[in-house]
Amino acid sequence: MTTFTIHTVESAPAEVKEVLETVEKDNNGYIPNLIGLLANAPTALEAYRTVGAINRRNSLTPVEREVVQITAAVTNGCAFCVAGHTAFSIKQIQMNDDLLQALRNRTPIETDPKLDTLAKFTLAVINTKGRVGDEALAEF
Repeated sequence: MTTFTIHTVESAPAEVKEVLETVEKDNNGYIPNLIGLLANAPTALEAYRTVGAINRRNSLTPVEREVVQITAAVTNGCAFCVAGHTAFSIKQIQMNDDLLQALRNRTPIETDPKLDTLAKFTLAVINTKGRVGDEALAEF
């Protein structure tokens, strides 16, 4: 099996060293594993960061974006993604533990009906491959 290096600033290829320094600075001295992994493919790292910047311009709040991200990660069974978004949610947006546990365990978000609706709609989009029915859309 092929394994890839999860780079640090020190081990990163020269062309992405500056990017990793910026990420580390923006994350209080922490480089997410996905970023360290993508440093192996500078174009992929650039694409990921560009899509992330575009995503941050949408109308969702940071907490709402993470509700979508964690719901998708859990639904798709991506432990790497769940771990990364959990760490981000705790460190960067101070998501409360009850919300985080509800998302990770796929249980109702009883403390926030709006976020619960968002999680359910996200799940419907994933399960129907974007072909949500009128009922799911109306509830959203």
